[in-house]
Amino acid sequence: MELIIKEGDITYIKSLDRYASPEEMLIGAYELISKVYSQQAVIEAYYRTDPDTMGIRND
Repeated sequence: MELIIKEGDITYIKSLDRYASPEEMLIGAYELISKVYSQQAVIEAYYRTDPDTMGIRND
């Protein structure tokens, strides 16, 4: 299984085990997204999202 982000001429790929758990997928996505955005931006985005609605928090 692979997670892929393409940004212009650059492609970031995170390969995961065929039977990766949802938790491993999320961690892989965070790792991959941090190649495009700063780690701090990824952490802030994490706290602004609501896992119950899979959307942005309405705080």
